[in-house]
Amino acid sequence: SMSSDKDLQSLYNGEKSFIINPDAEQKPVRVGFLIADLFSLASFSMALDAFATANLICENKVFDIETIGLETFKTKSDVEICLNSDHVLEDLIKEDKLNYDIFIVCSGVRVKYGNKNTLAALKILDSNKAVIGSLWHALDLASANLLNGKTCASHIDSYSCLREYFCEVNVIDVDYHIDDRYLTASQPISALKMMLSYISMVFSPLLSLEINQILSSDPNYYPDSTNKPYESKKNNKNQSSSDLEYCLKLMNDNINVPLSLDELSERSKRSRRYLERLYKENLGVTPLKYYRKIRLSHARHLLGQTNEDIECISKASGFKRYNEFIRQFKEEFGIKPTEFRAMFSYLRY
Repeated sequence: SMSSDKDLQSLYNGEKSFIINPDAEQKPVRVGFLIADLFSLASFSMALDAFATANLICENKVFDIETIGLETFKTKSDVEICLNSDHVLEDLIKEDKLNYDIFIVCSGVRVKYGNKNTLAALKILDSNKAVIGSLWHALDLASANLLNGKTCASHIDSYSCLREYFCEVNVIDVDYHIDDRYLTASQPISALKMMLSYISMVFSPLLSLEINQILSSDPNYYPDSTNKPYESKKNNKNQSSSDLEYCLKLMNDNINVPLSLDELSERSKRSRRYLERLYKENLGVTPLKYYRKIRLSHARHLLGQTNEDIECISKASGFKRYNEFIRQFKEEFGIKPTEFRAMFSYLRY
């Protein structure tokens, strides 16, 4: 939702915007968006809009924005719309022209991660102290070892892979997170919020606020110039919902070695009977049946996003007997693990 110069003039009753580039002599910040086939166009557009709108409302150009195709100049998005990029990544690497101040990897639900050129580019940019971000999932940044010892946001479908194979990365359930020079957003709307927070922190809260007013993403928005993750405000929970949330966390934190119902009861300090009723009333199944669903979903994500041996995945998902894992997986999803993996082989290099 871009605004024209005419729209901006009418917005301010014919007066110039009160935001200007603080240093007219300073060169624009170079921003590169890396796009691969089937990237999330919504996430890309949200992040891009923040930078482009900043240029529209500032007296001096703040950001010099370029797009980089992963393999070719022409890249197809997840909604079949094609973009023509300014560069191809391999050419920039060969010509030693990866001189971006901000570099954003645009991913999506069907985008492969771990491309050798992507990882090489990320390591070069990181050594140059560039600000590096990811949209949708953080798997490329994790694969390049940029997030070791750091905290990130990522799309929920990538949680299992991150937690299983990138143990030094702390993935948290938030819309976005900014950790030092690393920006991670888990969904399209949070891509805009993340960029607004970054602009607020590095440039000006007023600039961030004015961008938001034009794009109208949130009428109640006030820029956060701190380095804290955005978290949606939750209403006060009653005791049962707090108990359920705590038990679900226990289950998700203990997938490879599942807890028994007695152990859940002991750790939550709630009786077995109470837990049975709690799950039945809120989730429609018993605690152990829901626990099985969590573990099978964990296995499904690993099957789709990694090349790990299926038997190892079954053990990592808390199944002691491989045949039992196959039977329960087919019962839950309607196909065998091998069949599921074949369907998603395009996600892995």
